[in-house]
Amino acid sequence: MKTVAIISEYNPFHLGHAYHLDKIREEFGEDTAIIAIMSGNYTQRGELAIADAYIRAEAAVEAGVQLVLKLPFPFSCSSAEYFASAGISIASSLGVVDAISFGSESGDLSLLSRAAERMNTPEYQLAMKTLSQNSQNASLGHPRQALLAYESLFGNEDASLFEKPNNLLALEYLRSIKKNNSELIAHTVRRRGNGFLETELTEGVLPSANAIRKLWMDGPAAEFSETAFSSLPSASRNVFKRAFLTQEMPADINRLSNVILAFLRNIFPNSKACQADEDGGLYHRVLKKAMDATNIENLIQFSCTKKYTIARIRRLVFYILFGITSSELKEKPHYTQILAMDEVGCALLKKIKKQGQIELLTKPADYDKLSNDACRQAELDFRAEELYLFAKPVVEKGGLSYRRTPYLKRTK
Repeated sequence: MKTVAIISEYNPFHLGHAYHLDKIREEFGEDTAIIAIMSGNYTQRGELAIADAYIRAEAAVEAGVQLVLKLPFPFSCSSAEYFASAGISIASSLGVVDAISFGSESGDLSLLSRAAERMNTPEYQLAMKTLSQNSQNASLGHPRQALLAYESLFGNEDASLFEKPNNLLALEYLRSIKKNNSELIAHTVRRRGNGFLETELTEGVLPSANAIRKLWMDGPAAEFSETAFSSLPSASRNVFKRAFLTQEMPADINRLSNVILAFLRNIFPNSKACQADEDGGLYHRVLKKAMDATNIENLIQFSCTKKYTIARIRRLVFYILFGITSSELKEKPHYTQILAMDEVGCALLKKIKKQGQIELLTKPADYDKLSNDACRQAELDFRAEELYLFAKPVVEKGGLSYRRTPYLKRTK
């Protein structure tokens, strides 16, 4: 039996994710065990997850994943490079994973691998450094700079890879596997259906998670019940329907506007604590714009430019709130938390405890039994989860993060 890991968000788990699981089992065998290393309550593009990690993990296990482990904050809420690096680090440290599988618009592993190897060369790194230091490129975001650096060395035959978000993440997974000398086998599934950023659902076409979330946030109850829920497999659909009925979701960042703006307005503007913003330029821009903004959406709109994308601004706001530094993002995850499993997942956990090289947290209340580095990372993740509680439709009592235990799906 093979074990394949997926670095995921499942925000929410939809028919496209079910298709991914099917393709993995076509390639590796029907008895393949799948481990999802899933973002906690904060996602890669700097957004709050539509439902908390336990709800999404339960949905994933009900839909066919064997074991769900957490990719903790701030790694889950970081640029593609750090997000991918942290996920690959956890997968490699488990001691039971044979392969890592990811979606891509390209679907061509050889093409992606060639581009990733080129991006790992000293020549490419120097080209990126030169571009970023050139004042003429000051207004260009990182993806555009990456494309220009690549084309300056290798031509434009691979240019299309840099234009799609899943391709960019795939490149970072492959780069990280190589840089960390990981023995993981890479596997990609070509993305089908609606694009990653699509805001509309199309009948008979695999959905975009973004479009589902938009319906849940904007549409009347009858509309999102019939349309958005039909884009989910029946197993995960039942989990999310229950979460709606109990008002555990959808989480909305706008509910945090006053908290976030009050915090940003009370930071002394000459502070040198630039958090995970290397030159401090965006850090000071966000603080300045917070004085004019009346809600979080205003703040993001006022702060973004061609260079500073919406996702980067969202991430930085959370880094400022929790004091995240660049060095913390560059660390490897020292632990992962168990969120959900079935009986096969339980057996995998026993192997991980014997063969793995990463600390596992089962009961959140036991986090203080972790090593110092792992405990520090867990405390940061739990602090972020406490803020997330205020974004739910009904605010829950504090300390929920410490009381919850993994979901176990039993077949007997």
